[in-house]
Amino acid sequence: MATAEQSEFNTLVSEQERKELSGPRWAFFVIGVLSLLTGILAIFMPWVATLSVTILLGVLLIFHGAITGFSAFQSRSNRRMFVELLVGIVWAVAGIALLVAPLAGAISLTILLAAFLAVSGGLRLYWAMTHRGETGTTWLLIGGVLSVLLAIILFLGLPFNAIWVPGLILGIDLVFNGVAMLAFWLHLRRAS
Repeated sequence: MATAEQSEFNTLVSEQERKELSGPRWAFFVIGVLSLLTGILAIFMPWVATLSVTILLGVLLIFHGAITGFSAFQSRSNRRMFVELLVGIVWAVAGIALLVAPLAGAISLTILLAAFLAVSGGLRLYWAMTHRGETGTTWLLIGGVLSVLLAIILFLGLPFNAIWVPGLILGIDLVFNGVAMLAFWLHLRRAS
């Protein structure tokens, strides 16, 4: 006899999704635990997380620049080859800059984060104001205000907050992701 939870699960998930989720459920557990533990470490050592992300981003940019640069030689047009090669060089130089000066890179990442929060918060405020009375606009308004306030706090705290804020935000995100993965794993376990 199926429980109410299994019935709810069956109505929310298609037959194909159920088959896909019947596989390695342990992966949700492992990802959840690793994400949760990494997030807790990042919250307690945000400067390490910030520098680690900055260095990792530098390596990824160099790798991306190298691939873009090498692929430029596959182009049939000289103009296109030149542009792709130039773009590859720019990516690689940006990556090298992050590796050579990770603190300056952390400041740049914090400025980008603050700009993203300001723009996304402003867009959410605009949407909430132009769609008053619709479902969810109160949450959009609250989220927009919080994003704009966070952006202002980040801008006002530069350069001092650049070493710890990105790592702290990463840590919080990882903790929430870990909790969500573990909750999903528990749900799958109970529903089977």
